[in-house]
This record gives sequence, C-alpha cells and structure tokens, in this order.
Amino acid sequence: TRAPFLLILNPDAALKTPIGALEEECRNGAGAVGGLLLDFDGRPQRGFTLRRFPSAASLAFEALGINRLWPNNPVNRRYRCLDCSLDEPCAAEQPPGAFLMFRRDAWEAVGGFDEGFHPLWFEDVDFCKRLASRRILIRFNPLAVASHAGGHTVRNLAWPLRNRYWYGSLLRYAGKHFRPAERRLVCLCVCAGVVLRLLGEIGKGGWMPAAGAALSVIRLAAQYFFSGAPCIKDAVRAR
Repeated sequence: TRAPFLLILNPDAALKTPIGALEEECRNGAGAVGGLLLDFDGRPQRGFTLRRFPSAASLAFEALGINRLWPNNPVNRRYRCLDCSLDEPCAAEQPPGAFLMFRRDAWEAVGGFDEGFHPLWFEDVDFCKRLASRRILIRFNPLAVASHAGGHTVRNLAWPLRNRYWYGSLLRYAGKHFRPAERRLVCLCVCAGVVLRLLGEIGKGGWMPAAGAALSVIRLAAQYFFSGAPCIKDAVRAR
C-alpha cells in the first residue's frame, strides 16, 4: 500500500469504533497515535494501553519481577502511566503497537520497525522512541477503541523460549537507548532475574530446557554488559 496513514492492529484485537479519531490526529500533525484498548469485559487495559518510555529502573524492576510482586511501586506507576487519565486525548510517549496508527512519512523517516527485535517485544517501544528522538509528535486518543485479548499468541510458546525472546528484546532496547551505566545495571538485573525464574522452575520438573534458556540469556546479557551489543552468533543463538 501507498496509503498516507497505516494502522497496526494485533490479531487478538478487534475494532469497537471507527478509526476517524486516529486519522484526524495524524492529519493534525501526529506522527503516530494510539487508541484505547479494552479487555473483553470492557475495562480499559490500564498499564498497557498507554505507557511512558522505560527507564533503566523500570526495566530492572521488570527483570527482577518487582513490578509483578509490587505493581503499585512508584517506578512502575510512572512507567505504566497509572497516574494518567485515559479519558481525554493527550500527548503520549509509548502507545502499544497492538493498536497504533502512524503516518507513512513518519514511518519512513525512522526506517520502520527494527527487525532485530525478533520475533516480538519492544519493537513498538523502540519505534516510538526513535520517533520521539526526531521530535515527531506521538498522541493517544481514547475516542478510537479496540478490544484486545493480550498475550494470545505468546501463550503457545514454551516458557524457556518465551523467556529468551522477552529478555533478548529487553536487552536490545537497553543496548540501543541507555547510557553504559544504565545498560549494565539492566544486564545485571536480567542475570539475577533469569536465575530467580530458573530456581522457580527446578521444583516443577523438566527444568533442563529452562536451564539452557537461562544460560543463553546470561551469555547475551554479558555481551551487552561489556560491549553494548552482542556478536551476531550469540544474538542468533539467543533466538
């Protein structure tokens, strides 16, 4: 297509309203705009439908599982915009790629998604971060609404493989956008987090695949810790 506006809609999402509000935002200067995502009970997916760019602290908390155990901590509240209203259109940092419209010229200005985020996770965050670095406006407009199951496809992935993909994409984002000290903090927390998850799997039996996945993530984190990017061989192995 050569359409001036493009809409990404996840396969586990369904439109509940027309998308004219998103088109209007793009006509008024937004490079990208997200709409409101609801679960299938009709409740806003607060914490997902609108987020700020992750900081080193927020990714460290994610890697260690702190945000899951203490979701209302200040770092997580800021990251997931739990202090924001979802009722009015506003400037945004990171609307999710599950329901995201963007202008073609904005997409082309930053080269689209970085396919190194393989096969998923953080590619939409990285895309929005690169838009913001070009001072391209990003918006949120809740007048456009979609229902969204969330995690529909990744449930089919075995835990060790899902672990590798998620940590690998998190590390790639940190390697691209964080200063060295921040990147290294995230790498250390990833190593600690993956070991904690592995310990949780040992008592369940069949933990050998999980151990292999943990070792590949630790190896990848070490590459990012020392050089900021993994060698190609290790990046492929971690996938």
